[in-house]
Parts: sequence; structure tokens; C-alpha cells
Amino acid sequence: MTIFSRGWKLFGFSMFALFFFATGYLFRSYSFLLFGSEKIFSDWQIGSVPPLGWVEISGNSPDDTKNFLVMKYEAKCATAEDLTLGLTLLDTGNHTYNDSLNNCSSPGRQIISSPTGGPISNIKFDDAKSRCESIHLNGTLAHLITNDEWMTIARNIEGQNENWSEGKVGLGYIYAGHNDNQPMKALPASIYDRDNYACAYTDGDYGKENPLGSCPSNILGRQPQVSGNQKRLHRLSNNGVIWDLAGNMWEYVDMNSETKQDLESIREYGWFEFPEMLKAGISTSLYNLIAPMNVSYSSGDGAGKIRINVEDEVAITNKIFRRGGDWAYTNHYAGIFTLSSWPRNSLSQSVGFRCASDPIDISQFRLANAGRVGGGG
Repeated sequence: MTIFSRGWKLFGFSMFALFFFATGYLFRSYSFLLFGSEKIFSDWQIGSVPPLGWVEISGNSPDDTKNFLVMKYEAKCATAEDLTLGLTLLDTGNHTYNDSLNNCSSPGRQIISSPTGGPISNIKFDDAKSRCESIHLNGTLAHLITNDEWMTIARNIEGQNENWSEGKVGLGYIYAGHNDNQPMKALPASIYDRDNYACAYTDGDYGKENPLGSCPSNILGRQPQVSGNQKRLHRLSNNGVIWDLAGNMWEYVDMNSETKQDLESIREYGWFEFPEMLKAGISTSLYNLIAPMNVSYSSGDGAGKIRINVEDEVAITNKIFRRGGDWAYTNHYAGIFTLSSWPRNSLSQSVGFRCASDPIDISQFRLANAGRVGGGG
């Protein structure tokens, strides 16, 4: 090889590297140990934009949150060989990934945020926390989404015209996702965030990513559970998009001890509207930690309901909380504020999770458009 040809190759490599670093594109660093034909994934990194499949959330003082990133989609499992595709194998029968049969912390498996594949299910709360804590975002750690972070997102959604069925805050209802049990399973998302793709695979035009008809089928009245095409994404104030915060899958939230104790002090059983809780004497401070900004919003407005199932001290010690509702939560139960207690060590085909990052400098990252993947290890 001549000095001239080596020089051109070095120049080409330098321009290639400069292009990736200058534009801040997502890049992955794979380190593989080869044992026969087996490849073991060890690490990945991001540049100066969020990893694809994550969105920026601006913190706010009422919810005591700082700027953070959150998974755009419900957590999925992928193989290290292809971090763009969520797995569909090990199906529970409801198109969810059965973590109890092959947990996603196994060698060669990776937690991602992707529109494809089945959401992770049959996972205990503490295992979901561990999976999220294994993720690193350009040096920033991740964790299971907290209740305060969930509230920051939900109240942001509540205040955007585009998330209301009649196109203006307070008119019609907040979109409540796939909740009509038709089809009777969890659904993958779409890679697109526009037009009828927002109602991907819902039953108005069964099985199509871009269903025919209007999206959603029903826009009038206070009926977020009406069957047909159901809108599954919400627009944020920074023009970002998040999928399935309501409906499709229940999602674990990490509740701080003080809020949890306040909720557990309510000795009630059953489903309640949020305004009913205020009338029943729940403190304003507790209400503000779990409910819509507008105190009149109920399930008919797409806010969802609250279910308390705390009967004795023994039950309290083993309770955690989940939010959003799932594909079968008809009768107004699904919604961005829906909240339910849940046995800590239980497994369900309809309970999953999503991860959020520790606080970040919002200028450190820039919103990725239709993000597809994102994980860590």
C-alpha cells in the first residue's frame, strides 16, 4: 500500500468520524466476546441527541421534577444483535413478552424503547426497577418512572389542545388509548406519529398500522372507551410524542414513601372518580400528587379513575402502584391519570413498565423525531 493510499483512507476515516460527532447522531458501541458462534453484547452509548425511542420532558416545580428523558414507548426486549426490533417470541398469548420465561436481563438480551414487538409483561415490580437501573444514557443513569415524573407528563398532556377529542382543552375527552378490549391484546405502536397511524392496529380497521376511517372513530361526548379506532399517542408541549401512557398496558410507577403512606391511609375498596375523592375528604396535597390539574375532570373526560384496595396493615406492606390501565379497561377506567394499587410480587400479562432518566440538562439533548430504539446496559 502506498503512502498516498494510506493518507486517503486516514482522511476518509477522519471525515466519517467528524460527521458523526459533529451532527450528534446516535451511535452504538458494541464490544463482543466470541465464544464459538456466540456474541455477548457489552455496551452502547449516545451522542448529543436523546437515544432514539426516548423523549425530553421539561420538569416542573409543582411535581418537584427536573428535566428528564422518558421512554417514548412501553419497555420492550430485544436481542443484542438487533436493538431496533422488540421481540415477539415468548408471547404470553396477549402479544406481550413473557419475562418470567426468559428475563430480559439474560446475556444477549436488552431493554429497549421501540414501537415494535410485545411490551414486557409477567415481571415483578422490583425486577422492573432493576431492568431500568441497568440503562445508562451517555453517563446519565435511568430508573423506573416515578409517580412525580408520570404526573409531570400527564399534566403536560392535559394542557395540550391536540390531546382532546374536540381539539380544545376541556372539550370532549383526553385520548385514553387502546382500552376497549377489541382486539383483546396489547398492540405494537407505529413508527409514525401522524395521521391515522396514531390509531395503529386498533379495531376500527382491524390489524392495520394505518387504519381507515377517522382517528379516533368517536370524537364527540365524554366517551373515551367507545370501540373503533382509538388514538394511542399524546403530544407534549415541546412537540414530542409519547405512546400508550393510557391503555394498552398497565405500567408500574415508583411511588415515594410519603405519597404511598398517604394513599395507603385511605381504607377503601373499589373504583372512584377523582372528584369523588376530594368530596370524600382526601387532602388537597395528596390530590395534587395523583390527579388532574382541573379538579372537575373525571373518567368521562379521559382522566381515568383511582382504585384503592387497602384493607389492613398486612396488605399495606405488600402494595405498589400502577397507572394508565390496559387494553381491557373499558367503562372509563383507562386514562392518563388512572391509578391502582397492586400486590408487590404479582405477575400479570397486562402489567409492564417504562423507564426514565435521572435529571439532565435539557440542552444536553435535542428531541429526536420518530425514535425507534433506545436501551442500555
